[in-house]
Amino acid sequence: MSTRRGVRVVLLVEDEALECFVRRVLLAFGFRRRDIYVKRAPKGQGSAKAWVTRNYPEEVRTHRSKAGYQENIALVVGIDADEKAVEDRARELDAALEGAGLKKRDLGEKFCLVIPKWNIETWLVYLTGFDVQEDLDDYKNHRSLKNVDYATIADEFVLRYRSWKQGKPVETTPRSMISAFEEMQRFGL
Repeated sequence: MSTRRGVRVVLLVEDEALECFVRRVLLAFGFRRRDIYVKRAPKGQGSAKAWVTRNYPEEVRTHRSKAGYQENIALVVGIDADEKAVEDRARELDAALEGAGLKKRDLGEKFCLVIPKWNIETWLVYLTGFDVQEDLDDYKNHRSLKNVDYATIADEFVLRYRSWKQGKPVETTPRSMISAFEEMQRFGL
C-alpha cells in the first residue's frame, strides 16, 4: 500500500460517527494520522448539517487559496443525506458555494463529498455483512452497531472500493456508497 505522505486533509464532518469512519478510511488508504485535520460540528449548538453547509464555502475558499502553491492538500466533507437523495444534499453544498460567490467544484479539485443515505450507520451496517435498503430504512439503531470496529469496517470499504474500481462491484452495494467511490477518485486512489 502506498503512503500518502505529506497530503494534508481537512475533514469537515457533522458528527463523531462520520469522523471516525472517514478518518479510518483515509488511514486505510495510506494517509498519515498527523496529516488529517478534523473540523466537526459542535454538539448542542443547532443543526450539525447546517453547520457543515455554512462552513463548507470557507473551507473551499481556504483550500483554493492554498492549492496554488501547495498541491498536496485535500478536503473531505462528511454529511448525511437523511431523507433526501445524495444528489440533493450535494446540490445544497453547491448552492452554499454559489451563495458565497464561489464556483462549484472542478473535477481536478481534491474535494470529496461523503454522503451516506440517511446516516453513516447505513454503511456501517452494510459493511458488517448485513443487507440494507437505504431508500427505505434508517439503520441508526441496528443491532450490529453495538461494538463498531471502525478499522475493520474501513478496510472492508477500501476492499469494496478497489473491487468497484476494477469493474467488479458487489451487486448489493448501496447507491450512496457508489457515489462516495466516485468521489474518492478525485484523490487518485
